[in-house]
Amino acid sequence: ADTDHLKIDFDDTILSINSKLDSNWTFNEEVLTDSEFVNIYKQGKAYKEEAIRFVTQKGQSVQKLKICILAMQDLELNDYVDFCEAVVEVFNKGDLPEYCLKTIVFPNFLKKHIIIENYDNQRVIELLNRIRDNKSISADFKDNIVNILSGKAWNNLK
Repeated sequence: ADTDHLKIDFDDTILSINSKLDSNWTFNEEVLTDSEFVNIYKQGKAYKEEAIRFVTQKGQSVQKLKICILAMQDLELNDYVDFCEAVVEVFNKGDLPEYCLKTIVFPNFLKKHIIIENYDNQRVIELLNRIRDNKSISADFKDNIVNILSGKAWNNLK
């Protein structure tokens, strides 16, 4: 159970994982070779609040944000939507690159597609509409959101 899990310092752990990764890693699953990453990933719910705080801090590198987002990919739907809403809020303030938003929607990690798979869930619909309605997202990303909302993206993945 989560209560048996000895929690570690989230920020320090993300920094540690980051320092061990090659700066130009391209294959997301590379993080799974790091036991510290796997520890957070498997206990995502225990670290959700820390992850939200981490993404809302100014000045995080894109790579550290990506590690944080990937570490949250095993959350249950409602917990993941909570996390995504925090990421969207920071993006809307202009403090995150679009890449981070794309990563929460299309993580490209272990065939995890929690947002796409749950395209018909009310909270997911509201989240995707909030992203789609942001004036600063690219036309490409907007089209991707429309495909998710229609169910087309999920049908293409099945």
